Amino acid sequence: MGKIEELAAGNYYLASFGSGGKHCELNLETDDMNAIYLWVLPDRLMLPPSYLRSHFDAEAGCNRIVTLVGKADGALPIPQDLRVSRLVSDCSAIHTYVALSNAHGVYTFVLDGEMTCEGTTLGRRDSKGVWGIERLTCQTGATRTDVIFVETVM
Repeated sequence: MGKIEELAAGNYYLASFGSGGKHCELNLETDDMNAIYLWVLPDRLMLPPSYLRSHFDAEAGCNRIVTLVGKADGALPIPQDLRVSRLVSDCSAIHTYVALSNAHGVYTFVLDGEMTCEGTTLGRRDSKGVWGIERLTCQTGATRTDVIFVETVM
């Protein structure tokens, strides 16, 4: 596809290689790079290659759950019954994640900080999956907390 781009902190992208393609990433800096990859099967095969990119502004989205990928205004669209959201919180607060359906499951992954999710305390790099619920109640800690929510049909 000829895309050559530099990603900065907060950037994320959505790529599809359903009908084939080459992919290569390099860290040209001397600092370590931290990245999370989510591999998702599309809802149909042989989609043409595509690439979409966006940026998550942690300050503007602070203390609220922001949809990054899925069917929401400003989110990158994906050909799947899936939603990826992010929460960055800088204070102790209760946040409610509302599922698209109770037939979906929600996987919660704490990038940094601490959070209690449905009675389970999660620290940095901890995760929890839940399903069959309409809402997920999360209590963030007093320090900065960064969380990814991945929701999909079960």
